Amino acid sequence: MPATCPKIPAELLSPTPIPYPQMTGKRLTFGESTNWNDALLEALGSANADKAAARRAERERSGE
Repeated sequence: MPATCPKIPAELLSPTPIPYPQMTGKRLTFGESTNWNDALLEALGSANADKAAARRAERERSGE
């Protein structure tokens, strides 16, 4: 009987949303850029967490 492999959850495979800056004018101000940096770092952290969870799922699937 072949072993069943658990599927990687779809939320780990979905793209991480790209945050866009909230601009009050045509140019990004320093304050707006710091807020955007926070959003970008949060998106990067989310993407890295998804990748780590996918790696764990793959290790479990391969029996490591």
